[in-house]
Amino acid sequence: MQVMELKWILAVGTEAAFWTLFATFLLLRYRFGRDGASIVVLAAIVLDHVVLLGLGVWDFTETRAVSPFTVAILALLVYAFTLGRRDMARVDSWAKRRFSPRSPRPAVRPELLQEVFLQIWRLSRSYQPDQARPFAWMLRLARSRAIDHLRSRRLHSEAIVALEHLEQSFGLFNAA
Repeated sequence: MQVMELKWILAVGTEAAFWTLFATFLLLRYRFGRDGASIVVLAAIVLDHVVLLGLGVWDFTETRAVSPFTVAILALLVYAFTLGRRDMARVDSWAKRRFSPRSPRPAVRPELLQEVFLQIWRLSRSYQPDQARPFAWMLRLARSRAIDHLRSRRLHSEAIVALEHLEQSFGLFNAA
C-alpha cells in the first residue's frame, strides 16, 4: 500500500468517525439527556479535527507542495469552521426537535369530558345534518369547550400571579 493511499484511507476514516461521533453526540444529548457523556464525545470530535489537520500537515511536509490531498483536507477544515458550523447548528436544532423525549400530553379531565357530553346531549336537537357531519359537529363543540377551559385556566393563573405580586408589593400575609 502506498503512503498516499494510506493518507486517503485515514482521511475518509476520520470523516466517518466525525459523523459517527456527531450522531452519537446528538443522541446522547437529546435522546438520553446525557450532557456529561456528550461533552466527552464533543472532545473526541475536536480530536478528530486535530487528526485531520495532522494528516494535512503530514502530506505537506512529505511532499513539500500543496497536493490535491492537502487541498481536500484544507477544504474540509475551512468548511468545518465556517459554513459547517451553521449547518451543524441546523442539524442540532433538528435533532433537538426529533430526539428530545416528548412531554406527556395532559390528561383529559373527567369533568371537562362530562361537560362536553352533556353539551352534546343538550344541543343534539339543534344539530343540522346539512351543515356538518355528526363527528365534525361534536368535535367543534369539544374544541370550543376545551378552548373555554384553557382560557379560564390562563385567566385564573394570571389572577394568582397578580395576587402574589400584590402580596409581595404590600407585604400582605408576611409573618414579620
